[in-house]
Parts: sequence; structure tokens; C-alpha cells
Amino acid sequence: MARTFRPIAAINFQAAPEQKMSELRLDQTTTWQPEYKSVGGWLLFLALALGLFSPFQTLKNVSQTWLQGQNPLTYKHPLREVVVANSAVAVAVTFLEIYAAICLIHLKRTAVRTTKLVLTILFFEAFAELLAFAMVSNLKIWDPDNLSASLAVQFARKMVFLGVWSWYLAKSERVAGTYPPSESALFK
Repeated sequence: MARTFRPIAAINFQAAPEQKMSELRLDQTTTWQPEYKSVGGWLLFLALALGLFSPFQTLKNVSQTWLQGQNPLTYKHPLREVVVANSAVAVAVTFLEIYAAICLIHLKRTAVRTTKLVLTILFFEAFAELLAFAMVSNLKIWDPDNLSASLAVQFARKMVFLGVWSWYLAKSERVAGTYPPSESALFK
């Protein structure tokens, strides 16, 4: 099945040399044929990471926060709000990750853009989580004797995850051959 779209970079203008730029007209809509008809390889692994592995990890982290030891609602003022907000944001972002994975697997036209947006949101979520806990706990982030050290390690893991997959979405021939190139840009 052929997908049609108007690629921004591949629009052919027909104009005589004496015509002004405002008088140029667009050719017919071009047809883009995907090189791959299904998701496979590293692209499948990305979809699984977003749709299964990451949500399970988030569920594990949130459940550990709320079910182990003291109830976070009994924490002192600033920490309580940070824990509750962090849990709510983590659950919301998890739904976005699952949506991005579904878009990738079902070959939606905007799947790459959606995935890039989710990775960008994850980047800001990781920064906000690290800074919020560091400010509330008033601890040195790289001190190995406290909670902030494990947060710093989690942050570093997230940055590696985001960096690798952002690079993959931007440079992969598999991604370029599966999804329309004009629909892959994060911002149009």
C-alpha cells in the first residue's frame, strides 16, 4: 500500500527563469514507498523498550516508593510533594511511552516524531527528578553515602538511553526506510 505525502524537501517547483518566486506552483503529490513493511531489528527493540521494559521499570520504581517502608504522604512538606509529583509524572510519561511504541509498531506516519517528542519529555523529566530530589534533600548529588548518588546513577543511565535512541532515530537507515522522512522531524 502506497503512502502519499507532500515532502517539504522534495517538492519540485516548475518555473520559467522570468517567473517570480511567488508565482511558482507545486507539482502533483509524490508517492513515497517504504523500503520496509514491518518493524524489525533495533527499531523493534526500541518499541519494546518504550512499550514494555520502561513501563515495567517505572511501575517497579513507583510501587517501591509507595509500598516499601513509610508512606510518602507522611513525609515532611517539601519531600512529600516532590515524591507525589514525581510519581504522577512518571505514570503520565509511561502512557506516552506506550503510545509511542504503538505508533512505531503500527507504522503510523508520525511515529518517529512522536517517539522523538517522548524522548525529549523523558530528558526533561530526568533533569527535573534529579534537581527536585537534590534540592529537597539538600544533599550533595555525587556523595556515595546518600540517596542522591543512586539518583545520579539513574540520571546517567537515562541520558545514555536517550542519547543512543535519539541518535538512532536521526541516523538509522531502517527508520528512514520505514517511515516518511517529512514526518520524522520533531518540529516542522
